[in-house]
Formats: sequence, C-alpha cells, structure tokens
Amino acid sequence: MRKSIDEFDVFMYMEADMDLPFPNYLRTLENFELLWPSMLPVFARIESANGQLYNTDNKEPTIAGPRGKTLIERGGRSFVELDSAYSAMWLMPREALRTSFSSPAFFSVPNSGLIREDAASATAQARRG
Repeated sequence: MRKSIDEFDVFMYMEADMDLPFPNYLRTLENFELLWPSMLPVFARIESANGQLYNTDNKEPTIAGPRGKTLIERGGRSFVELDSAYSAMWLMPREALRTSFSSPAFFSVPNSGLIREDAASATAQARRG
C-alpha cells in the first residue's frame, strides 16, 4: 500500500472470500467520513445466540447492541465500537491512509505475540495510534 499510495484513491484490505457490491462500497465510504479520524469503520462478523448479538472474532466474545456495547450514533446511523476485533474487510481513502502511515503505531505490530489476523486488522491498530 505504501509503495502505491499515489496510484489509487481508496485502499482496501479484504479476505479472498469477501464480496463488496458497489452500493455497499459507496456506503462504506460514507461511513468512513462519519467516523474518521476517531474510528475506522470495518466489516465485523456478528452472530446471534439466545436473542443477543455477538462478535466472536474478539479475543473474548463481545455482546453488541442494547444489552452490551454502546451504540454510537453518527449521521443517523448506528455503530458499535468493538475491542480488538478481527475485521475481514476495511477500506481507507488515500489521504487518510497516508496520514495513518505517519503514525508509528497504526500499521505496526509491536512485539506482542499478535497473530496474522491481528496484524491485518486495522481496528486494533487504529486505536493504538
């Protein structure tokens, strides 16, 4: 990404089995504008069990929504801030990514024993910066 920063308007990380239809891509760019720079919108897996929503990709399962994590309202949309969640997909416009590169903590993985998924997940990295 660093080497190609001037060649593209938007940069994206996604797993090979992910699909992002164009209308959802545009919506994600809108969400980025609503949340950045205090938060980075990502795609997180949410599962349902016993009438509650969970994010199981956290290091510890996290309840999302009214009975768990606080919903964040921005621009008429609701978001949940997850702790150390793995995200299978995220995107950033060029200038935000360029700024993020100047933060030594954003895309670096300190000697913390993080696994590959942690390293690829911008959610944990964004909060460190």
